[in-house]
Amino acid sequence: MNMLIAEYDYDVDIAVQREEEREIALQEGIVQGEAKGFSLGIAQGKLEGISEGSYKAKLETAKLMKHTNCKRDFIMQMTGLTKEEVESIS
Repeated sequence: MNMLIAEYDYDVDIAVQREEEREIALQEGIVQGEAKGFSLGIAQGKLEGISEGSYKAKLETAKLMKHTNCKRDFIMQMTGLTKEEVESIS
């Protein structure tokens, strides 16, 4: 009957508990890190989209101004576009 009863070892028990706690903490950290990374990615994507949309609006405004014969310097001043950007608009 003694063969069926395992001897309890406190140190081993504590070591196993600590390892389990480390694994749980690691998994929680991974989940939190993924969530934070996802949120940051969404925010960065929105900012890039807004920036790109703003630039396209400037190009469209410059195009309209160019078609109404506004001078290049005036177009640059009003839109913030460079000389090269304004000249490349057809």
